[in-house]
Amino acid sequence: VTAMFLTGGLTLLQVKILTQPHPANQAFEWVERHVPRGARIQKGWPELPPLNPQKLRIINFFDQPRMADFRKYFVDGAGKPRFPDYVMLDNLPTLEIPTVFLDQLGQNYNLVAEFRQPPRLSMMELPEWDPPHDWKYSHPEIRIYRRKL
Repeated sequence: VTAMFLTGGLTLLQVKILTQPHPANQAFEWVERHVPRGARIQKGWPELPPLNPQKLRIINFFDQPRMADFRKYFVDGAGKPRFPDYVMLDNLPTLEIPTVFLDQLGQNYNLVAEFRQPPRLSMMELPEWDPPHDWKYSHPEIRIYRRKL
C-alpha cells in the first residue's frame, strides 16, 4: 500500500511538472519578443528551444566536431574571436563546463532572462542534487545572455 501511494504521489508530481509551462517554450517566446531580426544567437542543444532560422542567425554550441572543447566556443574556424549577440545556455550538457568558458561569458555578456520550472510540492521546491541528464528534459533551466555593449 505504501509503495502504491508513494508511486502514485510521485507520478502526480511528474504530471504537474509536465503540465506547467515548459522553460523552452518560455525562452522561445522571450526570444520572439526581445531579440531583433538578424541577431546572432548561440545556443546549447540544437532542439531546445526551437528558434526561427528565418529571423535569427543560429549557431549551436554542441555540434559534433567541437562537442568537448568549450575553450574554442568563442573562436571562429579561423581562430578569431567570435562573440554572437546572444548566448542561450541550459543545464543539459553532459560535459563539465570549464571556468575559462564561464569567465569569457561573464566578461562579454549580461544575463537578461532565466527560465526554470523546478519540481514543487505545494509551495516547497524539491531539491535535485545531481539528476541524470534525461530527467531534466521536462524542466531544464535556460538562461539567455546579451553581449555587453
